[in-house]
Amino acid sequence: MRLALPSSAENVALVRRAIRGLADAAGLERSQSDDIGTAVTEACNNASQHAYPAGSGPLEVEFLVGSAATAVTVRDHGAGVPVNAHARRKFPDGDEAPEGGFGLPTINALADDASWSEPAGGGTVVEMHFATEPRHARRLGPGCDLSRTDGVGGRDRAGALEVAMAPLSVARSVLPRVLDAMAGGAHFSREGHVSLQRICFFLLADPSLDANAVGVQARVVIDEGELELALGSADGGDFHPLDDAMRHLERELDTSAVRLRGGARGLKVRVER
Repeated sequence: MRLALPSSAENVALVRRAIRGLADAAGLERSQSDDIGTAVTEACNNASQHAYPAGSGPLEVEFLVGSAATAVTVRDHGAGVPVNAHARRKFPDGDEAPEGGFGLPTINALADDASWSEPAGGGTVVEMHFATEPRHARRLGPGCDLSRTDGVGGRDRAGALEVAMAPLSVARSVLPRVLDAMAGGAHFSREGHVSLQRICFFLLADPSLDANAVGVQARVVIDEGELELALGSADGGDFHPLDDAMRHLERELDTSAVRLRGGARGLKVRVER
């Protein structure tokens, strides 16, 4: 799962909701997902509080759940944690942390391995590894190369959340939670919440997706009292099952075709608050 979103404090809650959905899909123990959530929260808070002195900036969070471990990478493109070299650095313990703390001791205590680096392109990359044993690892199915979703597709709009998820079981667990959190933050009415969840379930529950896509990508934007959801294939191909979904949805909703990351064709739906 890959998330790209502004580094605002309120978006940290969205990341935690996504982690909860990922953990449920993968069958992680609650204690394991809590540790991951707390450590990732600290890393995201660092970005929101220290990376961009003039305001928020881009934040990227990537999760890879394996059979024995979960790897998490958090990247910002701002000032980040101050270091003196462009090399991978181990996190310090206790009072060895930089002045102000930056939550590094917490991350170091919860992760089995944690480090940070300053890549040549700027910003800070925090890498964390956790020993985990997903109960459903064999049932998750194959994933796909989410690196093909690099780079913003469509309109680059402030406040947009972009997420790529594979396999489909992860998308079906994560996306409804993220949409619910975004709608709640935008004070959607009860009818708006219900409509949004119904649309999300309708688009992701179609069994034909299992034969046509190994993962999905979504771009979510809240603008002028409406939520815009653009959904397509995570592997850059056309999301053919959405053709039928579009014909059903466009009778009552504002829908259109859209191009997403990697050139994938997707469906865009607008839901009123």
